[in-house]
Amino acid sequence: MKSERVYEALSGLPEDLIEDAGTHVFRRRTIPWTRFGAVAAAAVLILGLGTWGLTRSGKGPVSSGGGTGGMGDSGGNDGASGAYTYMSYAGPVFPLTALGSSEGITAERHTEFDFSPYETSQGAREQDGEETAYDHYETETIVTDRYLMTNEGEADRTLTLLYPAALSLSKDAKLLPALSLDGAPVSTTLYAGPYAGGFVDMEGKRDGERWNLAGLRDWEAYKALLESGGYQTKALEDAPALEEPVTVYKVDNYVVAPTDAVNPTLLMSFSIDYARTTVLTYGSNGGSDDMENGICGRDVGGLHREWAIHPMYVILLGDDTTGGYELQGYRNGGCEPGDEIEITATVERYESTLGAFLRRIVTEQLETDNFGMLPLEETTLGTLISPELVYKCVAEMFASYSSTGETPAERYRNGMLEDLMGDSFVTTRIFYAAAEVTIPAGETVELAARMVKEASFDYFGMGTEKGYATNGYDLATVLGSTLQFTAQYASVRGLEAVELLENSFGFDPAAGVTEVRLDPAQEHYWLKLRRAEG
Repeated sequence: MKSERVYEALSGLPEDLIEDAGTHVFRRRTIPWTRFGAVAAAAVLILGLGTWGLTRSGKGPVSSGGGTGGMGDSGGNDGASGAYTYMSYAGPVFPLTALGSSEGITAERHTEFDFSPYETSQGAREQDGEETAYDHYETETIVTDRYLMTNEGEADRTLTLLYPAALSLSKDAKLLPALSLDGAPVSTTLYAGPYAGGFVDMEGKRDGERWNLAGLRDWEAYKALLESGGYQTKALEDAPALEEPVTVYKVDNYVVAPTDAVNPTLLMSFSIDYARTTVLTYGSNGGSDDMENGICGRDVGGLHREWAIHPMYVILLGDDTTGGYELQGYRNGGCEPGDEIEITATVERYESTLGAFLRRIVTEQLETDNFGMLPLEETTLGTLISPELVYKCVAEMFASYSSTGETPAERYRNGMLEDLMGDSFVTTRIFYAAAEVTIPAGETVELAARMVKEASFDYFGMGTEKGYATNGYDLATVLGSTLQFTAQYASVRGLEAVELLENSFGFDPAAGVTEVRLDPAQEHYWLKLRRAEG
């Protein structure tokens, strides 16, 4: 690790955050990751109101073939009129692929979209102190993606098949594709690629400082991500080792003397050489960096609330402190002279590696509060898979975007691991379900993937013509696949509860056309629908 990079990561802060004396004082500006799930769910609940019993007035004609409807904003489409960039894009249904050569194996693909989940269920919400009923609608479809695979050779062939899906660790595990072979469940191994998106600055520009996450918003972004094959290669690689030695200080077992302070806060202060040491934290609320005098402070607050009390880890990457540490309690997070109160704590010091520490924190989170995303009795993808794969997602984010990463993002300058770890959990990446399948010589087997697929949509209130109560689904025919397709078909069912608006597949339910043959030369197909009125 180069000392220049360490220093630049710590000193390259916005000018408005640096005081004249050269001391940088900061507070957490993001939601603590162990509380993120509840807040994110509430945000989705608010933004999702557009799908609660609201449809456009009137019934538009159903278009067939070529997607010739006039939706205007073509955004990131691939030349098919009517496809556009969604504010929340769920990604397409990807094709099955094989690891290595699949020469001599042909495949016929049948993809079915079942919209029967679009049913009404009664719920209630409180308004003006009274509970009022409302209709809540699901906005998911069931996708069954079947492949009839024929071995045209004279010898049995065993392939490693990979089925991709765009998901995040925070998603409900029901969204993970389940594979079957000739109708029987097949054992799979799950792999995960790195964060699939990027960053933007405070104004939403991609060529400035990288403060905010920017996920993939359209089909073309996924095409650019996957078509070279490099992303899949990274997904199959092991996690970064992160073998850099660290010194860890675990601050715990707080005792606050009787006080009327509204936010008792404990500050840990120590001296370091900022050119040789990077300070990381887990469980800290903020701190200060006096780089001119080499004095660092990290604090933990909320010590009057039982739910907020947790250990604070201070992790020194590089050299240890140059003169021990001091603990001092304060009335609030300002930690100003004159606001001192009595707070004691225990401090455990131990040496480790960065990777070992991150693995420990990941395991503890999975075992205690399920990353704060769902109650423990429910299941997110992050709790279904192995802790090692969750660690890989975190380690890749650190190796890429932390203050000492390959391409540091300003978002993580303060070294608060909750920010980076929380982003690792909620950002979209491509997961690959891998299965070993043997196809006897001259025979055909059926490999099927079945999943619940979320809809792409625009947020409530963003325009009736483009996104109001309108959902989208799309499909990639050959992207990233090494299989030789002889034919591809798509079908729709469960249309009683929906109104198909426009599509490039060629579906025309009014004319009885609910199954079509696809042209593999057309890389991308899409459809848009809304809930049927009444």
